[in-house]
Amino acid sequence: MVEVIDIEVIKRANEDAGRFWFSQKTNRFFRSRYPRKALKVGDEAYFVTSEQFDDQSPRLYTLRVCHLKTGHVDTVGAFQQYQSSTDAWLAAHKIVDSQGG
Repeated sequence: MVEVIDIEVIKRANEDAGRFWFSQKTNRFFRSRYPRKALKVGDEAYFVTSEQFDDQSPRLYTLRVCHLKTGHVDTVGAFQQYQSSTDAWLAAHKIVDSQGG
């Protein structure tokens, strides 16, 4: 069953595992943004990030998964695969639905 969780749960899992995925330095470098919520199925949580390398580059979207037991965050598909947040979230819902969510 799918559950909506706060992004803070993912950040805490990542930090508790000694990882730095959400560090200010990393986020500043990629100009990353991420939502307040994620879709949790089992021990995985799916969320969408956006990155923009400079003012001339478009802001593009990436689907991510956090393995909550290890705190590790992976890219699902390709980095900056989506032109819009909507498309990335549709992909997230499709994955979650296929897992029985």
